[in-house]
Amino acid sequence: MTAPLAAFPPVLAELSPIWTILADLNPRQVEFIARYYGNGRNAADAARHAGYASDGPLAKNGGYALLHRRPKVAAAVRRIDRLLANRFQAAFIRSMAGDCRAAALAKTVMDEVYPLLPRDKQSSTVK
Repeated sequence: MTAPLAAFPPVLAELSPIWTILADLNPRQVEFIARYYGNGRNAADAARHAGYASDGPLAKNGGYALLHRRPKVAAAVRRIDRLLANRFQAAFIRSMAGDCRAAALAKTVMDEVYPLLPRDKQSSTVK
């Protein structure tokens, strides 16, 4: 892969299936995904860094188009989200097992994974 490993958040870079997920993408798409997760799921900023758009609405539209209109990118993001959710769930289960050392390690994993998980738009609104 031509995308620098440093562009990926550490929790993603250490997942073994990440490179098989990204194998079908071109280098700019891999860079987009790395920046997308590295910048808190900011698609516009990721599109700008990957060279898909410059600034303003073009970057916003470019990020949206990559996430929703490019099947390979959308599938890769869904698979990565699923991996992250499974990792978070496994860490949560370990944290509830009662072993203090395992719980501390699980908390570290959960702290790294949680910011990368997709947010439910309904839960963020105050009613």
